[in-house]
Amino acid sequence: MKKPDAIFCSDIHARQDQPTCRTDNFMETQINKYKWLSQLQKKHRCPIFCAGDIFNKAKSPSFLVSILFQYLPKMHVVAGNHDLPNHNMKEYKTSSLHLLELVGKVELIRKRKVFKKFIVDGFSFKSKLKKPNPTNKRKIALIHRYIHSQGKHYKGAQKKDLAVKLMRKMKGYDLIISGDNHMTFTLVDHGGQTLINPGSFTRQTADQDKHKPVVFLWWADDNKFIRKQIPIDPAKKVISRSHIEQIQIRDENIKIFVDQLKTNSNMSFDFINNVKSALAKNKMNTLVRKKIMECIK
Repeated sequence: MKKPDAIFCSDIHARQDQPTCRTDNFMETQINKYKWLSQLQKKHRCPIFCAGDIFNKAKSPSFLVSILFQYLPKMHVVAGNHDLPNHNMKEYKTSSLHLLELVGKVELIRKRKVFKKFIVDGFSFKSKLKKPNPTNKRKIALIHRYIHSQGKHYKGAQKKDLAVKLMRKMKGYDLIISGDNHMTFTLVDHGGQTLINPGSFTRQTADQDKHKPVVFLWWADDNKFIRKQIPIDPAKKVISRSHIEQIQIRDENIKIFVDQLKTNSNMSFDFINNVKSALAKNKMNTLVRKKIMECIK
């Protein structure tokens, strides 16, 4: 099979701290993913493009920056909101991403980057979008902006952020690579214009237990792509929901307690005695009970 012309990813969210839901050594997990991506690049000998959010925090610890310098393959990027201090491009030079650029690990696409078969226009977070200038090469827009498609969005996502609307606005581009939405999806319209939203590179929240992180391989001649799954351990082995369950139990206990206060007609006007009475009559998490008693002393 002919070698691809590019590899696309997004939302790496490199971090030094441990996500609450992860039960493995997450730093080691991240390093293994970067090594895998480096080997993929060496195999296909093509550039990598990331649609923003290399970092989880714009000003990350120097140790984390050194890890990326050592293990992350070189790539072309746009800046995501997590890459920018105060989500402001004017503060880019104070960011960890800028430090990676200074040492040659990443190249921020500020305007247009020209390759043999295609061109790439970069649109970092909050950059003004525009249609491409004429060229005989394939035209790619690398964008960091939240968009969504059917079933691939958070609750309450707005219609103005639909991916199909972005595609209409960016007519003239053969390919749009978008970052920020951590769910993976692709769209191809009748004219052949393609949108790829790679999704998050790793699983960092419990609700991503079914997420299958991928990168995309792309061929310029026919604007075709395939997904390449990133090796992962089974969710049940490395992702825990216990912290969510503990919060749910706490919230339910508080609700029971409040309902009891509202409905108990035998209560006197002695607030402390009423609280103690409610605690005695209801089963409740020990930590919640202790906290309540501390508050009324």
